[in-house]
Amino acid sequence: IIAANVKSIDEHVENVKKSGGSVVMPKTDIAGMGYYAYVKDSEGNIIGLWEDIKK
Repeated sequence: IIAANVKSIDEHVENVKKSGGSVVMPKTDIAGMGYYAYVKDSEGNIIGLWEDIKK
């Protein structure tokens, strides 16, 4: 799975849904580090999203 560092997982998840994709694993908190989620695009590709904790 390819992962991308993004500023806002929530925004990217909404864009994926609007484009016909879906959430494979919802936004998950990694204590003290950040958040990750997996989404599936409209062609079936699974992509990881990573968001650093805002300090």
